[in-house]
Amino acid sequence: MLIVEFVEIDRFEEQASERVESLADDLDHLVKSRGMLILRSVF
Repeated sequence: MLIVEFVEIDRFEEQASERVESLADDLDHLVKSRGMLILRSVF
């Protein structure tokens, strides 16, 4: 049971990391195509 939970956590972290990279790429493309960047606090 514990091993399964560790595997799920690793998988979740990997998927989250891939999603963050994808969002960063999307933002980079948007900034380059529009020539602007709008920032706001996440907190």
